Amino acid sequence: MPFSSNSSSLPEVFVRFGRIQVLTELLSDDNEHCVMQVTLLPGGVFPIYRSDREVFFVLSGEMSLWRTEIGWQTLNVGDVLDIPINEKHAWKNSNKETVVFIMITTMRAGHFLHEFDRLVSSVSFNPLSSKFRQYFFETMTRHGFWIGTPEENAAIGLSMD
Repeated sequence: MPFSSNSSSLPEVFVRFGRIQVLTELLSDDNEHCVMQVTLLPGGVFPIYRSDREVFFVLSGEMSLWRTEIGWQTLNVGDVLDIPINEKHAWKNSNKETVVFIMITTMRAGHFLHEFDRLVSSVSFNPLSSKFRQYFFETMTRHGFWIGTPEENAAIGLSMD
Protein backbone atom coordinates (compact mmCIF):
# COMPACT_ATOMS: atom_id res chain seq x y z
CA MET A 1 0.00 0.00 0.00
CA PRO A 2 2.52 2.63 -1.10
CA PHE A 3 1.77 6.30 -0.64
CA SER A 4 2.20 8.36 -3.76
CA SER A 5 4.56 11.30 -3.78
CA ASN A 6 2.67 12.70 -6.78
CA SER A 7 -0.65 13.61 -5.19
CA SER A 8 -1.89 15.24 -8.42
CA SER A 9 -2.20 11.78 -10.02
CA LEU A 10 -4.52 10.51 -7.28
CA PRO A 11 -8.28 11.07 -7.25
CA GLU A 12 -9.49 14.09 -5.33
CA VAL A 13 -13.22 14.62 -5.52
CA PHE A 14 -14.94 17.78 -4.34
CA VAL A 15 -18.54 17.05 -3.45
CA ARG A 16 -21.28 19.04 -1.81
CA PHE A 17 -20.28 17.84 1.67
CA GLY A 18 -16.56 18.54 1.23
CA ARG A 19 -13.70 16.57 -0.29
CA ILE A 20 -12.48 12.98 -0.58
CA GLN A 21 -8.81 12.56 -1.43
CA VAL A 22 -7.18 9.17 -2.09
CA LEU A 23 -3.77 9.07 -0.37
CA THR A 24 -2.49 5.70 -1.58
CA GLU A 25 -1.37 4.61 -5.02
CA LEU A 26 -4.21 2.90 -6.85
CA LEU A 27 -3.46 -0.79 -7.27
CA SER A 28 -5.34 -3.15 -9.58
CA ASP A 29 -6.51 -5.56 -6.83
CA ASP A 30 -9.85 -4.29 -5.46
CA ASN A 31 -9.16 -6.07 -2.14
CA GLU A 32 -5.97 -4.15 -1.32
CA HIS A 33 -6.23 -1.37 1.27
CA CYS A 34 -6.89 2.20 0.23
CA VAL A 35 -6.37 5.21 2.51
CA MET A 36 -8.41 8.37 2.00
CA GLN A 37 -8.63 11.71 3.72
CA VAL A 38 -12.16 13.09 3.97
CA THR A 39 -12.98 16.72 4.69
CA LEU A 40 -16.55 17.07 5.93
CA LEU A 41 -17.81 20.65 5.86
CA PRO A 42 -20.24 22.03 8.46
CA GLY A 43 -23.70 20.71 7.61
CA GLY A 44 -22.19 18.07 5.31
CA VAL A 45 -23.79 14.63 5.11
CA PHE A 46 -23.06 11.37 3.35
CA PRO A 47 -26.27 9.32 3.01
CA ILE A 48 -26.81 5.72 4.07
CA TYR A 49 -24.64 3.33 2.11
CA ARG A 50 -23.20 -0.15 2.34
CA SER A 51 -19.65 -0.93 1.27
CA ASP A 52 -16.52 -2.86 2.05
CA ARG A 53 -15.06 -2.69 5.53
CA GLU A 54 -14.16 0.87 6.54
CA VAL A 55 -12.10 2.20 9.43
CA PHE A 56 -12.59 5.83 10.43
CA PHE A 57 -9.96 7.83 12.37
CA VAL A 58 -10.96 11.39 13.27
CA LEU A 59 -8.13 13.94 12.91
CA SER A 60 -10.07 17.12 13.71
CA GLY A 61 -13.59 18.17 14.65
CA GLU A 62 -16.57 16.14 15.78
CA MET A 63 -18.77 14.04 13.49
CA SER A 64 -21.80 11.82 13.83
CA LEU A 65 -21.93 8.35 12.34
CA TRP A 66 -25.11 6.28 12.02
CA ARG A 67 -25.04 2.47 12.04
CA THR A 68 -27.96 0.08 11.54
CA GLU A 69 -27.76 -1.63 14.94
CA ILE A 70 -26.52 1.33 16.98
CA GLY A 71 -28.08 4.50 15.58
CA TRP A 72 -26.21 7.81 15.75
CA GLN A 73 -22.94 8.02 17.67
CA THR A 74 -20.47 10.87 18.06
CA LEU A 75 -16.84 10.56 17.01
CA ASN A 76 -14.25 13.05 18.30
CA VAL A 77 -10.58 13.72 17.60
CA GLY A 78 -8.58 10.52 18.06
CA ASP A 79 -11.60 8.19 17.89
CA VAL A 80 -11.32 5.11 15.70
CA LEU A 81 -14.35 3.17 14.46
CA ASP A 82 -14.35 -0.06 12.45
CA ILE A 83 -17.39 -0.61 10.19
CA PRO A 84 -17.78 -4.26 9.11
CA ILE A 85 -18.33 -5.15 5.46
CA ASN A 86 -21.89 -4.54 4.21
CA GLU A 87 -23.06 -2.71 7.36
CA LYS A 88 -25.35 0.19 6.48
CA HIS A 89 -23.98 3.48 7.76
CA ALA A 90 -24.05 7.25 7.12
CA TRP A 91 -22.15 10.27 8.40
CA LYS A 92 -22.75 13.94 9.02
CA ASN A 93 -21.25 17.07 10.50
CA SER A 94 -23.83 18.97 12.53
CA ASN A 95 -21.25 21.39 13.90
CA LYS A 96 -19.82 24.74 12.82
CA GLU A 97 -16.29 23.39 12.38
CA THR A 98 -14.93 21.31 9.52
CA VAL A 99 -14.21 17.65 10.29
CA VAL A 100 -11.20 15.85 8.82
CA PHE A 101 -10.87 12.09 9.09
CA ILE A 102 -8.91 9.23 7.60
CA MET A 103 -10.90 6.39 6.09
CA ILE A 104 -9.21 3.07 5.40
CA THR A 105 -11.15 0.85 3.03
CA THR A 106 -10.47 -1.17 -0.13
CA MET A 107 -9.14 -0.24 -3.54
CA ARG A 108 -12.64 -0.77 -4.91
CA ALA A 109 -13.57 2.57 -3.31
CA GLY A 110 -10.42 4.14 -4.74
CA HIS A 111 -11.32 2.88 -8.22
CA PHE A 112 -14.83 4.30 -7.83
CA LEU A 113 -13.40 7.73 -6.92
CA HIS A 114 -10.89 7.55 -9.77
CA GLU A 115 -13.67 6.87 -12.30
CA PHE A 116 -15.87 9.59 -10.84
CA ASP A 117 -12.98 12.09 -10.77
CA ARG A 118 -12.28 11.44 -14.48
CA LEU A 119 -15.98 11.74 -15.32
CA VAL A 120 -16.54 15.08 -13.61
CA SER A 121 -13.19 16.45 -14.82
CA SER A 122 -14.25 15.87 -18.43
CA VAL A 123 -17.43 17.95 -18.18
CA SER A 124 -18.49 21.03 -16.31
CA PHE A 125 -20.49 20.05 -13.21
CA ASN A 126 -21.72 22.07 -10.30
CA PRO A 127 -21.11 19.86 -7.21
CA LEU A 128 -24.37 21.15 -5.75
CA SER A 129 -26.45 20.07 -8.75
CA SER A 130 -28.78 17.08 -8.81
CA LYS A 131 -27.02 15.86 -11.99
CA PHE A 132 -23.69 15.74 -10.14
CA ARG A 133 -25.31 13.82 -7.24
CA GLN A 134 -26.98 11.44 -9.70
CA TYR A 135 -23.63 10.62 -11.40
CA PHE A 136 -21.95 10.18 -8.02
CA PHE A 137 -24.53 7.61 -6.86
CA GLU A 138 -24.68 5.86 -10.25
CA THR A 139 -20.90 5.46 -10.23
CA MET A 140 -21.00 4.11 -6.66
CA THR A 141 -23.64 1.57 -7.67
CA ARG A 142 -21.66 0.53 -10.75
CA HIS A 143 -18.75 -0.28 -8.45
CA GLY A 144 -20.93 -2.48 -6.24
CA PHE A 145 -21.82 -0.11 -3.44
CA TRP A 146 -25.42 0.20 -2.18
CA ILE A 147 -27.01 3.62 -1.53
CA GLY A 148 -30.12 4.16 0.60
CA THR A 149 -33.25 5.69 -0.85
CA PRO A 150 -34.35 9.25 0.01
CA GLU A 151 -37.02 7.70 2.28
CA GLU A 152 -34.47 5.56 4.15
CA ASN A 153 -32.29 8.61 4.67
CA ALA A 154 -35.21 10.76 5.80
CA ALA A 155 -36.05 8.09 8.40
CA ILE A 156 -32.70 8.83 10.15
CA GLY A 157 -32.94 12.59 9.67
CA LEU A 158 -30.87 13.04 6.50
CA SER A 159 -31.92 14.87 3.37
CA MET A 160 -30.40 13.93 0.02
CA ASP A 161 -31.28 17.33 -1.48
